[in-house]
Amino acid sequence: MKKTLQKLIFAAACLFGSGIAANAQSFTVGDLTYRVLDKEKMTVAVKAAKENLERVTIPRTVVNNDSTFIVTETEEFAFDKQGSLQYIFLPKTIVKCGKNSFNLCSNLKITDIEDFDAFVQIDFPNSLANPVYKSENLYLNGKVLVEAVINVPIKEIRQLTFYFCRTLKKLTLPETVTKIGKWGFYRCGFEYVNLPEKITTFDTYAFQYCGLKEVDLPDSLKTMPTSMFTECLNLERVKLPLNMVTLPSNTFKSCHSLKEVIFSENLKTISTGAFVATSLTKLVLPKNLVKISNSAFYDDKYLKEVEIGPNVTSVGVHAFYIPEASGKSLIEKVTCLAVTPPDMPTTAATDGTMVNEAFNDEVYENVTLMVPAASVEAYKAANEWKRFKKIEGIGQSGIEDVTADKEADEVIYYNLNGMRVVNPGTGIYIRKHGSRTSKVVIP
Repeated sequence: MKKTLQKLIFAAACLFGSGIAANAQSFTVGDLTYRVLDKEKMTVAVKAAKENLERVTIPRTVVNNDSTFIVTETEEFAFDKQGSLQYIFLPKTIVKCGKNSFNLCSNLKITDIEDFDAFVQIDFPNSLANPVYKSENLYLNGKVLVEAVINVPIKEIRQLTFYFCRTLKKLTLPETVTKIGKWGFYRCGFEYVNLPEKITTFDTYAFQYCGLKEVDLPDSLKTMPTSMFTECLNLERVKLPLNMVTLPSNTFKSCHSLKEVIFSENLKTISTGAFVATSLTKLVLPKNLVKISNSAFYDDKYLKEVEIGPNVTSVGVHAFYIPEASGKSLIEKVTCLAVTPPDMPTTAATDGTMVNEAFNDEVYENVTLMVPAASVEAYKAANEWKRFKKIEGIGQSGIEDVTADKEADEVIYYNLNGMRVVNPGTGIYIRKHGSRTSKVVIP
């Protein structure tokens, strides 16, 4: 029995010496407990050792038994239910915050960091891992951070990095960034952030509810998830990317301040609800656009002018409709440059009738629909389009209505039906140069 006991003691000693037990050991210094993660690298994870902590300053390093350890992580549930916690300091050595590290820290008022470049590289596996979610602010060595520049060549903004960060107003990204991670800027207070041309990926919810005032989407961006900028209430101006063919559903839904959109000529589809409830007043849709989906510009109650391009083949239900709760439509000018009337698919209304209602009744009653001169009769016979009481053709006198580019020094050509011609060949054309209009013959 004695020999057996000696063998067990010896085996335990060997196990401890091998590092397995060492990797599991913990120790407490002051208000915090540390667990060894890697004895060779001398790294530890940290958590609260006491309840009711009010201020926590996580150190870069901690000493135990004459050994110095680097603090690189917070444990899962590290500060769980610390309802009195008001201040947390993260050193630049932290590379990960464990899940739910700040769960139920309802009174956390300040998240203070030592180094901004280190902060943007922290792994936050869920929202409660990031103290910013609770404090809604970010301090840098005791001072609230309003403007910041990332100086390290990171490739992505990691998920949840600026989740609910209200105080940071301007962020400059390095040109190396190719991806904005999930919830990366969700509900943040940014008014401005540059988006490098190398960006190819936006993850879901990356910009929802954020404070951006304007955004130039990089031309390298081809696709993005739905609802990307939903309820960005301060957004006033948007430039769409050159290489995006389909604008996803609800992209700018409820961006109530949005007044200017610079469309790409390569855009072919505006998906359902893309511009619901914005402040757009005039729409000149791109010439290569093919489809305007259901409710694309629904409840855009300030919209006065709509120009639909020559290649549109489909206009969806309620595409430009104003609901009764928002009042009457203000649209006073509608132009459709398509030679063949675009299809207006119908859907069943609550009373069982089949409707499209791309526009409100008052638009059909009072606004003159301008179309190519040769297509007037086709529009008068086409489903839904025929609801317009007045349909007129665009001739030479209608050139002003189809001008998409207002540069005074540009020479623009139209055919005799009033259609703009980009590369005129042999034939007779109307040429417009500034305010001068003339008929020309190209041999």
